[in-house]
Amino acid sequence: DYFHVPVHVSSGMWQLNWGFRDLLPTGVRVHEAALQYIKESGPFWSRKGGADHLWVFGHDQGAWRIRAKLPELEASIFIN
Repeated sequence: DYFHVPVHVSSGMWQLNWGFRDLLPTGVRVHEAALQYIKESGPFWSRKGGADHLWVFGHDQGAWRIRAKLPELEASIFIN
């Protein structure tokens, strides 16, 4: 089984930082809050450490940028 995490950060959550796009702190907090909710709501996250959870990003850099900011998502599946 796989679990879709219905959190979609819009392009408004990105900022131009030294010529590169970076995820705003608000975008990080949204994903962090979703992760906390998932971990507290049931046993599914801890069952495989999040490896069966699907996160969707509308920007091609979303997956690697969120991994750098929230290492707990390292095992998750990211769709860009």
